[in-house]
Amino acid sequence: MTPSRAGTGQRRNLGSDIASAVFLIVLELLGLAAVFFLWVLANLSFGPPSTDPTPVWGYLVAAGVLAALMTWASLRASRRNAGVTAVTQALMAMGTAVLILAGAYYQHREDTPPPPSPCLQSPSAPWCNG
Repeated sequence: MTPSRAGTGQRRNLGSDIASAVFLIVLELLGLAAVFFLWVLANLSFGPPSTDPTPVWGYLVAAGVLAALMTWASLRASRRNAGVTAVTQALMAMGTAVLILAGAYYQHREDTPPPPSPCLQSPSAPWCNG
């Protein structure tokens, strides 16, 4: 009789785990690229230049949905003992969260005007050059 490997915690299908991880990464990168290119296309204009760019908030929501799906896939893979898929999905979700935060920071910078220069109100101040 050969001993069963079911209770030893070893994975039997490491190849399929790696294949599914790579497939999901490619699929998610394509989804994130589609969201990014839709945002770029929304800002692209062949007419006169517009002063107001398209806000990125709606596209960040789409990326957030992708991040939620990545997190769900990571949790599901960890329950099935697919360690490679679970780790790669968690890393993709964290990377997407960083991109979402960077996009929110970018949009906040676009929405918030810079403070007025104090030299415009009192040009004779000693720190103004002129």
